[in-house]
Amino acid sequence: LEVCCYHSKKYFYTPNDWRAEIEKLYKKGLISKKERNSYCNRMIANKTKVYIPERKKVEQIFKKRFKISSIYYPETPYYNPRNWPIYVLKKK
Repeated sequence: LEVCCYHSKKYFYTPNDWRAEIEKLYKKGLISKKERNSYCNRMIANKTKVYIPERKKVEQIFKKRFKISSIYYPETPYYNPRNWPIYVLKKK
């Protein structure tokens, strides 16, 4: 869903954008009212910019001050862990 809201040139989305996409899905009948409410209750409406940097960029930032010891992909039923890794960093 974040990918639908993501501004590809500025590398961010806002919760308002995210909620607007949920509303479109609901109006098209692609999700139920219960699903819409569940999603919207998790994301408070606001204009905060949520940045999603590319992996390469994140690692460049980390490597300036840290050594990447390992990258952990936790098991979870909520999202694909390959998309949200946990970095174990060691201060240089």
